Amino acid sequence: MPSNKNTVMIDLTSLFSGLVGALVGTYFGARLIYYFSDKKNRAVRNIAVKALTIFNKYAKSNGKYNEATDEFNKILTLTEKRTVLVSLHKAGLPIAIPETGIINIAKVTFEEKAIDKELIFEMIGQIESGNCDNFFYQDPESYFSSDYRIRALRNLGKRFVKEVVSSSKKEKDTSNIIFSQDISTIFTSGELRTLQVIRQVLFFSDDYDNQGNFKKERINSLIKEIEMGLWDNYLLMPAETFYSLIAQNNLNTQVSQLFSVSLNNKPQGNATLNNNP
Repeated sequence: MPSNKNTVMIDLTSLFSGLVGALVGTYFGARLIYYFSDKKNRAVRNIAVKALTIFNKYAKSNGKYNEATDEFNKILTLTEKRTVLVSLHKAGLPIAIPETGIINIAKVTFEEKAIDKELIFEMIGQIESGNCDNFFYQDPESYFSSDYRIRALRNLGKRFVKEVVSSSKKEKDTSNIIFSQDISTIFTSGELRTLQVIRQVLFFSDDYDNQGNFKKERINSLIKEIEMGLWDNYLLMPAETFYSLIAQNNLNTQVSQLFSVSLNNKPQGNATLNNNP
């Protein structure tokens, strides 16, 4: 009959062997998973890099992104585009997104912007370093339609700046805004209601010069700000909320002024009496 000491030794040896086996199995299992996952991602990265390389050719002749549309759709299959389109957009490729938010995978289009060769190299660097791996295989239709409303609002804001604000004029004496045309013929009643807040903010800004004209150099920067989302709060804010905030602010100002006047008109004798023991 084996002694207790030998039994303990056998148990410890079995336990140690089991732990080593588990650790080795976990390590090599994780290494295998990483290897196959990385191999799969490398293949997808090559597809994304292949797509970006298309634009390099057009960059040499100072071309624009939209000029590469046909070649992009010809070289990449539908499956390849579905796999890498979101990651390319995240990397900075200016994919043209319809106002409806519904993108046609069979014929992906691009914005009419000059191709920056350095930017293309930066995008390729992001892809090759694995920074965009998490965006592979994301469904393009769901991705591009998810923020449809905010894109529609931004496009509406840019239209308003280009077609109305840029040609508007502020009267010096009354500060009234004069339009070059009837804005009800340009925008629908729903669009005009949506534009109420940004309209008030822009028209009472300091972007008008001494002659009452909207500063021309401000137009492009304002459109860029809208594209970046810096005016989203005004585009999303209901007019009722905005006017309520204005009314509350005016009320606070009036109360503050009345309180200040009351303090200034307080008799000085009271202060003297208060100082007496």
